[in-house]
Amino acid sequence: MNAQHYRANRPDVIDEQFDDEYVLVNLRTGTYYGLSHTAAEMWDLLNQSLSRAQILERMQLLYDANPARIAADFDDMLTELLQEQLVVPETGGSNPASDLPGAAPSVRREYLVPHIEKYTDMQALLLLDPIHQVDASGWPATRADAR
Repeated sequence: MNAQHYRANRPDVIDEQFDDEYVLVNLRTGTYYGLSHTAAEMWDLLNQSLSRAQILERMQLLYDANPARIAADFDDMLTELLQEQLVVPETGGSNPASDLPGAAPSVRREYLVPHIEKYTDMQALLLLDPIHQVDASGWPATRADAR
């Protein structure tokens, strides 16, 4: 897990940023997720095709926390993202323009343990997918692979 790069599991996963929060939807399962604060920052860095080392270096610049704690929390979050099929290993490697972590902010942010909120209350509605599954009978049409 240390040397690999990961990316969002597109097209099955869509995301949208609202202020400092991300909402992710797994269109295959109908489950949606909320990531805020530290988890949102980690998701944003994953979406930049950065390596684990690059992500951890950037997080250590941004947050006032023990580097070992940041690394352990990132690994836990990555494991959960993989289990929920929200990310997949990236075969293309890193973003070469992102080799440098960037400048450190003048004041480091408070570190909060990254947490993924999981919601299943709208699975049936999200699995109907009226936008993409239009056929001769009209819509909404249930996807053939809906569970």
